[in-house]
Amino acid sequence: RWLDTITKKEIVKFFVNSSKGSVFIKSMDVSEVVKDANQLFKVLDDMVTEVGEENVVQVLTDSASNYVKAGKLLMAERPQLYWIPCAAHCLDLILEDIGKNIPVVKIALKKSMYINACIHSSVVLLNMMRRFTGRRNLHRPAITRFATSFV
Repeated sequence: RWLDTITKKEIVKFFVNSSKGSVFIKSMDVSEVVKDANQLFKVLDDMVTEVGEENVVQVLTDSASNYVKAGKLLMAERPQLYWIPCAAHCLDLILEDIGKNIPVVKIALKKSMYINACIHSSVVLLNMMRRFTGRRNLHRPAITRFATSFV
């Protein structure tokens, strides 16, 4: 799913994946239904019908609670299908919790961001760092959708 920060619309993208590759099917504005798991289930169920139930083995969604409930409803309605949450989203949530709740990790992240800011604030330090690391760059921390601080 994707949130348009300007219009505040929540967009869901539908893809079909197979051994031959991935194909984009369509995108849909789910802003009006995303908070209601039953309506979200209807969107997923309609998509399975559109693609053809015989062509669907697994449905993958975000791991937000409304998607979890919708996925469970889908499996109850269509027992031959499997629903799974997005592994990247689950890992992101786990890493966020680790970064916030384990003191030694929280301190290490804070110190690394401070050191990063110091290096980037000085051309001399930045060039010295690049000289000793074989011209490698030091990525700056940024707010992203997933846990790139740990990558």
